Amino acid sequence: MALAEVRGFLEQAQWGRLATNGRQGPYVTPLHYVLEGDRIYFHCALRGRKLDNINYDNRVCFEVSEMLGIKEHANPCKFSTSYKSVLVFGLAELVNNSQDKVKVLNLISQKYSSTGNFEPITGEQSKSVAVLVLKIDEVSGKKA
Repeated sequence: MALAEVRGFLEQAQWGRLATNGRQGPYVTPLHYVLEGDRIYFHCALRGRKLDNINYDNRVCFEVSEMLGIKEHANPCKFSTSYKSVLVFGLAELVNNSQDKVKVLNLISQKYSSTGNFEPITGEQSKSVAVLVLKIDEVSGKKA
């Protein structure tokens, strides 16, 4: 996939899976996110395995995919899948600046609001969640 197509897919996809690695081994978490520039943002609880893993090793992989259909064939060995997928590699970090957290949480709310009609997140509300940024180092997209 061309970079513009990868970006478009990341912008429109509804959810992805974040792979982290910690003392207990690999861990994958499905989550909502927003792409802003060359960074992917997401939120999570203030404590948990995902954060523990990122504190242990902040190298992560983020995957977004969409199955478009099955291509059937009389010979089952020739079945295939029509799909799009993107892999993103980079470093994940906590967003500590309160204004940045509020901005990101409002971007996420805007992305997932069907009407765009929601009360903006406040600085006080942002204290109840962690916000993480994935700084993109490498991206790869594939479709078939």
